[in-house]
Amino acid sequence: MKTISISRPYRVRPFVLDRETAPAYWMAGSLWYITATGSQTDNLFTMLEQQMPQGPGPASHAHPVDEGFYIIEGQITFSAGGDTVTLGPGGFLHIPRFCEHTFHIDTKASTVLNYYMPPGSENIVMSLAVPAASRTMPSFDAVPLPPPEQVEILAKLYGQITVGGTPFIDKPEPANMKTKPVPWTPVPLLYGQTSDKPGRTLFGQQWKVLANSKGSGGTYALCDVETEAGFKQETQSHGHDEGIYLLNGSAELVLNGVVHLLKEGAFAYVPAGTLHSFHAFGKTRRLQFIFPGGFERVIEEFGDMDSSSDKKDKEVGLKKILYEEGSSFFQ
Repeated sequence: MKTISISRPYRVRPFVLDRETAPAYWMAGSLWYITATGSQTDNLFTMLEQQMPQGPGPASHAHPVDEGFYIIEGQITFSAGGDTVTLGPGGFLHIPRFCEHTFHIDTKASTVLNYYMPPGSENIVMSLAVPAASRTMPSFDAVPLPPPEQVEILAKLYGQITVGGTPFIDKPEPANMKTKPVPWTPVPLLYGQTSDKPGRTLFGQQWKVLANSKGSGGTYALCDVETEAGFKQETQSHGHDEGIYLLNGSAELVLNGVVHLLKEGAFAYVPAGTLHSFHAFGKTRRLQFIFPGGFERVIEEFGDMDSSSDKKDKEVGLKKILYEEGSSFFQ
């Protein structure tokens, strides 16, 4: 029998999608952008951007995977693990696996990033929704929901756990939107507002660590990063995967020599080992996901290093950590 040899293992490729190029769907009065799927991220991560109308979200439920939210516009009140928290723009929430949760959109409309580690939940949306006729929010009656049997099969297939009811089948109402603590989750519920987090300057940028490895159970880290106009990041690569979502401004992102122009709402996936550089045309603000978490300790430990009295000692420590985690920098 002939043996087939593969010179190197398969690796996912870097990609960029935005609100004009990401697949768009309509369902339940919401517009969904599929900005990253499991097949694009080597079954590591998926992210949906959702524009949702005011009113109740799904009946309370849980997942065997970690889930996160970041509020771009509007206000949402979440119930998770028996706790209630209201978040506005810049609010973030990490829901550990098996934690019961639901939410209510308090404002006329809200835009959120909704992400899962590992993926799978995006397939429920893509199987039940229909391609958007326009990249605007639909009316509630624009898209009829599929038969309940189909929803139940997909929920079971991707591990969705019914608590108050099955999302997209059971009408949300106070009685089925309650949550309670569960006997086991890997980490406590994590939430907050970006404005409340301390800023640290490193690599010519201001960083705020929203979720670190400890808070996510090691799954990922999330940082808010601001740059001044004209900022240029030297070409580099890392031993971890990254996701970049541009909140404000415009920039040029080069991935393995391919130039991508980023505008507000663009998402880029940067697999480990990808040569990349970032050039801000104006002042920018972005979310930076790190998979798995760990690199954020560089920010937490060495931020504001230039003003430190032991700068030389810290430079040695910084280089050691960067080397250990596989980062390389090129002029």
